[in-house]
Amino acid sequence: MTETTTLPISSITVGKRHRQDMGNIQHLADSIRDIGLLQPIGVNPEHQLVFGHRRLEACRSLGWESIQVRIVDAPAIMAEHDENEIRKDFTPSERMAIGREIEEAIGNRSGQRMDIIKPEPRENFPEVKPGQRTSDIAAQHAGFGNYKTYQQAKVVVDHGTPELVEAMDRGDISISAAATIAKLPPTEQQAVVAGGKDAVLGYVRQARDAQSENRAEKSESAQTPVSVDGHACTAMHANPESEPDSVPEQSKSGVQTMLAGLSGNCEWYTPSKWVEMARTAMGSIDVDPASHYVAQRTVQADDWYDQERDGLKHDWPGNVWLNPPYARGLIEAFIEKVVSQFQSGITEQAVILVDSRSDTKWFHALCSAASAVAFTKGRVNFYNQSTESSSPVSGSAFVYLGSCPDMFHAAFSMECLVLYPATRA
Repeated sequence: MTETTTLPISSITVGKRHRQDMGNIQHLADSIRDIGLLQPIGVNPEHQLVFGHRRLEACRSLGWESIQVRIVDAPAIMAEHDENEIRKDFTPSERMAIGREIEEAIGNRSGQRMDIIKPEPRENFPEVKPGQRTSDIAAQHAGFGNYKTYQQAKVVVDHGTPELVEAMDRGDISISAAATIAKLPPTEQQAVVAGGKDAVLGYVRQARDAQSENRAEKSESAQTPVSVDGHACTAMHANPESEPDSVPEQSKSGVQTMLAGLSGNCEWYTPSKWVEMARTAMGSIDVDPASHYVAQRTVQADDWYDQERDGLKHDWPGNVWLNPPYARGLIEAFIEKVVSQFQSGITEQAVILVDSRSDTKWFHALCSAASAVAFTKGRVNFYNQSTESSSPVSGSAFVYLGSCPDMFHAAFSMECLVLYPATRA
């Protein structure tokens, strides 16, 4: 099916490549120099590169004059029709490249009725069955179980970072999961891959949940008015892109929030508009118990704590602004603390910004103590010193503890759906 041989590097031509990011070629070159070229590159019979661009460039940088190659002959693969051998001998990214080579060799007939349009068959190709698409044939003969998996592999190779592609090829990440991660900006792809299995599964689960929510939102035919304490509010299933506080889709992954829960990277700050709404609702911000000096440029609390000073070890008197760390274990501790401080009378008022996580015990405990809860229309765009804007995959909630819920409603009702507990309503 394929022939392995050695060719002069100078004889190999590289056409247009979909993925421009070559990653750390020097790191790959060092590995090849130390342990050799473990996997040959692929070229067609005309010596045009099919797969292995990074390996080719790494060997070129080492000064190699020749390189081991596998001759990928699309007509021969079609005639062989042994998908099991393809799966066994090639990585997913290589099989995708072979499928693309088959598509180009057959000709672009995607979506055409083969029983109606009969172009001249290419030499050595078996006849295409009526009704088949070129991409279906390519997926089948490249060893993919179906067209969808083939397309997912394309997404990974065309848009994934080298780290993501290599993780897929090693089998560390499934093709479908890698395709989901490939939609992230490159730095976030690298963060998820570096986070290991838990980070991959966590992000993919959240991304798919968000897709399900978006489909449900789009199916809503109209907004439903709801009467809340005498005010006409709207229960909105908002499209984040339509909100004034939105950012481009590539920044809406929420991967930072997810990774915070897995790795403890909790330094994310709230935009000033939301902090000022909390300040207006309470009249002042006396304590920020989970903060950072960068965040204090906006919050400007009279007293604040960070990771080093540990706000959990101190009382929080007066009016509290709390954007707790979302890492597992920490968020529960901060929620328990603010509820305890409020119920004991030490904290007079508090506005707490959290994800809308009605599936968690801490969210129920917090809302059970609340005088009002504001659910955002759209999503809050958090930032830190290295990232200008990133939103969680779900909406946020501002939970108010205190005796002035009407002031809270006045401050937040333009941007949120404000609800009161049943006892007050």
